Amino acid sequence: MSNQVDDFVASLSAAERTSFYSLTGEEGSSGYRAVGRLLRAVECPVDSVVDALVPVAADRRLLVRIYDPKPAERLPLFIYLHGMCYSVGGWVVFALDSDDALCRHLAHHADAVVASVGYRLGCGYAFPDPLDDCLASIYWLMEHAETLGARQGAVVLGGVSCGANLSAVAARRLRDAGSELAGQVLLCPILDATMSHWTERPGSADPILTADDIRGYWANYVTSPIAHADPDVSPIFSDALQSLPPALVITAGLDLLREEGRAYAEQLREAHNSVEARDYPGMVHDFIRFPGYFDCARDAVAEVGRFVRRVAGD
Repeated sequence: MSNQVDDFVASLSAAERTSFYSLTGEEGSSGYRAVGRLLRAVECPVDSVVDALVPVAADRRLLVRIYDPKPAERLPLFIYLHGMCYSVGGWVVFALDSDDALCRHLAHHADAVVASVGYRLGCGYAFPDPLDDCLASIYWLMEHAETLGARQGAVVLGGVSCGANLSAVAARRLRDAGSELAGQVLLCPILDATMSHWTERPGSADPILTADDIRGYWANYVTSPIAHADPDVSPIFSDALQSLPPALVITAGLDLLREEGRAYAEQLREAHNSVEARDYPGMVHDFIRFPGYFDCARDAVAEVGRFVRRVAGD
């Protein structure tokens, strides 16, 4: 591990080191509040941050947070699907607040309006509820881009961890529906519910996200073993990856999920898509959400910004 990772792990409290998916009640809430200190460590001011309600069903709306760095200009739209929160686990706890600092950095570096989607999470909302929420929100946001101050037709979709899973599935579903994205950004993606892509590598023990954590996250999201190989659950098993938007896939060297991210990037290439894949050696899962602690996180956010500007430029 890098010195920065060692220092980061040493700085964590007991609550921050605990696997959130196994916590309930006040214990989980305490850990969630504690880790918020880390996620918000370095904020990046943007000109406008507003919450909006997006209709996803006749009787239901979802909260979406809109970050606009330059309200006077028509910028690309980056639809962001948040990832797992340490201490509460992927698909388990509401994470708009936890990813607030990252979204500010993304808006600044990508020179884009960022729309962070507050989709429903398990427990209680297993597959396909989060995916349905994301798809409905994405369609609405794409249709109303100009209302949000963004540029119509210049939309990039992306997310971290389980948000990257949902982004990969949504990109394929949007293609099938004839809706065009300018690009997709998959950050430390979790793509294989069968967990068959894990390999033991020297020095690969991630001190943040363990094998038990990942098993717990999948148990929360997928309630039927039959569904584990469904491409809408595990996009790495899709056999229809052609004609997808340009992709940026970022993985972390210590992450147990690294190999499935790298494999998916190669599958996208073999299907003749434009793919940029970058691995950050010595980094932990979700490292990009901690720009206040890791130099590589700041580098990765800047890399995402360059990609979004390039694929969604004029």
